[in-house]
Amino acid sequence: MASQPPQELPVDLPELDVPAGYFSIIPSLSVYTPVNTFRFHVLQEQQSTLVFPKASSSFSHSPPSPTYDPSMLARDPIPPSKYLRLLKKHLAGLPDSAQLSLHSIRNPVRNEELMPLWVITVWDEVSALRDSRDMWNDAYSWVKSLQVTQQHGDHTHVTFVHFATLGWNAPLSHYGLRGVTTLALPQFLSNNRINDEAVDLMAHFLSSKNALPSGVLVAQLSLSNFISSIRADDISLLPSPSHIQQIEQRLSQISELYFPSFYCEYQHWIAFKVNITRKEVTYSRFHSCSVLLVRLNALAGDSMGNSLPKPDMFIKNLLLWLNTCCDPGFKFSGRKLATGSQRDSSSCGFFAMNAISHAVFDTELLEHEGIHSHRLEWFNNLCAAIDDQVG
Repeated sequence: MASQPPQELPVDLPELDVPAGYFSIIPSLSVYTPVNTFRFHVLQEQQSTLVFPKASSSFSHSPPSPTYDPSMLARDPIPPSKYLRLLKKHLAGLPDSAQLSLHSIRNPVRNEELMPLWVITVWDEVSALRDSRDMWNDAYSWVKSLQVTQQHGDHTHVTFVHFATLGWNAPLSHYGLRGVTTLALPQFLSNNRINDEAVDLMAHFLSSKNALPSGVLVAQLSLSNFISSIRADDISLLPSPSHIQQIEQRLSQISELYFPSFYCEYQHWIAFKVNITRKEVTYSRFHSCSVLLVRLNALAGDSMGNSLPKPDMFIKNLLLWLNTCCDPGFKFSGRKLATGSQRDSSSCGFFAMNAISHAVFDTELLEHEGIHSHRLEWFNNLCAAIDDQVG
């Protein structure tokens, strides 16, 4: 999973707010600072060798020590992320009256010293900055390791060019994605599994391409999430969310619908296709999971072949939704949505999105040997699309 920008502390406690006079303690960074500059930004060390008391023993009802010097906060090491999570969890679990009675926290460097509670906020933000910096440094190292092999020359060169201009945490609202930033991008440059944000970026990119054929819709994960949440006893009684209603309204105007879905039970990305005009019904084993109706055909592509069982509940909900918002009669079929053959445990998101890209744009099916170049190409294409929107 990709690290996220600093999140609000799970407690609405005024003493956690950093006083205006001390904002300089938190490193001043623009979210648009280029990746290559951000990678070298100096931050406090995150010291895992410090001895920490239990979270419940870290807090005090006494006021901060009168001799406490806030300027030391910019020089002292900060606690590790795990300890910060324990502190926030402990605070969140206290009743309001107990929270309000707390006024300080023990200094992990000088245990006899009590610091103001807002120090936790500073630690939290610096820790998140360190995590983000590590993500981009790991991404840079991954690309550098590929450059050494001289097998991805053009792709790696373009990636390094983007590092010089891309903001490390720039919001992507201008690109049509609210709540998503460029921190979703480093995960493309690794051997790890990609998360929801990355898959949504890819789906949005495909749906926004000028070459998208008329009558084709590529939907984002909100559709799959909605289908997973369907209950048979309320789907016909409750209106769909507004973003799902927009898809439902377009079903009568399109011939094909594609979308990715995460198979939670097996931690696996798969791709679905809905063919609205096909009337022929064919069946096969689930390695080509499909859904088909007299006038609508839904196919799922699974890069793991026959190794996974069919996601019966999801398919049941999908059929229920289709039969409710369209003419009834949708049926499940076994036709396969062409998908490359995956030979690792972390690339399923790329194979699922490639299955959609292959079906819609006739791009070449992804082979396992090309997964590194594929990751680089996705990163570069997304950066170029983001730059075009900014321009």
